This record gives sequence, structure tokens and C-alpha cells, in this order.
Amino acid sequence: MHRRPSHKHPKLLKRLGHIFASLLPSLTLEQKIYLLSGQDFSAAAAAAPRLYIPPIRVAESIKGIHPSGIHSRLTTASFRSIIWYAFAWDNSLLYYLGSGFVQQARLRSAQVML
Repeated sequence: MHRRPSHKHPKLLKRLGHIFASLLPSLTLEQKIYLLSGQDFSAAAAAAPRLYIPPIRVAESIKGIHPSGIHSRLTTASFRSIIWYAFAWDNSLLYYLGSGFVQQARLRSAQVML
């Protein structure tokens, strides 16, 4: 079984967490809801320019992240349905699957996989 690598900058992550937590009270309820919605068909969540919060790039797929657009030259692997991996009870297989999803997300510059 593989071990997850620990993050190289835990102090930075903690500091960023405090910064983001301090921004939340500055948002109105409408802005918080807007941040959870899609921006358009560009696979990005909405932004909050007033607080310098950029849009978050998302990718959606349960069988792998596939390229968008008819003319895309990027090809990716297609995985079996997730339920088949659950039946295997094999943590190393799930880690391998997760690593594949991460590689595909990086190819698409996605920050969140749905």
C-alpha cells in the first residue's frame, strides 16, 4: 500500500487557511451561493473579484477526465465505473486509480474534480 506524501509547506497551508477563513465573513450570502455555482460552460466555478478570489477550474467525470471540445488533441484514459473498484476492496488499486485522476486533472489544469 502506498503512503500519501506529506505536504512540503504545512505552515503556508495553515496561513492560507486563516486568510481564506477571514474572507468568508466579507462575503454576502448571495456571493457565497454564487461561488458554488458554475460560471459558464468553461468548466470554472464563479469568482469574487472584489475579494480577489479567482474562478476555480473544475473537471467532471467518474470514469476519468476527458478533453472538452471537438477539436481537442488531448487524449486520456477512460476508467471503469467507480463501483467496480469498490467491490475489489483493494486500497492499492484505489490509490492507483486516484493517481490516474490526478494526472488527468493536471492535464486539464483542474483544481477540483467533481
